[in-house]
Amino acid sequence: MWLDIYYNGNMNIIEVRNFTKKYGSFTAVDNISFDVAEGSIFSFLGPNGAGKSTTINTLCTIFEKTEGEMRIDGKDVMRQKDKVRQVIGVVFQESTLDTKMTLEENLRMHCHFYRLERREMSARIDLVLGIVDLLPWKKKTT
Repeated sequence: MWLDIYYNGNMNIIEVRNFTKKYGSFTAVDNISFDVAEGSIFSFLGPNGAGKSTTINTLCTIFEKTEGEMRIDGKDVMRQKDKVRQVIGVVFQESTLDTKMTLEENLRMHCHFYRLERREMSARIDLVLGIVDLLPWKKKTT
């Protein structure tokens, strides 16, 4: 049974219990646990190879876990992937833009990844490009 943990009156938005990730006989992450309280600022620090990216990729539903429990906003990262994806935003270290596609085409592709309904895509793309002052470059390649 999973219990919601509270810290300074705020519910934890991220909860990780006994998370382990193995690739065959190699253990990339070995039995870590931590919480992140809603509204807090959290740093996940460690040397190269410590398992930071593996942990984040698993929390974002990109990788499967080997053991443990992981929840975001009360949603199980492995059993409720679509619900987790609805409440997270991810900014990748490396660019995920296809340089042969226009800015609009790149954003439309990401809309498909997040299963945004087609009738909403154009308006949402224009809204986002307007917010960051890139609407004039909508039809330009990246």
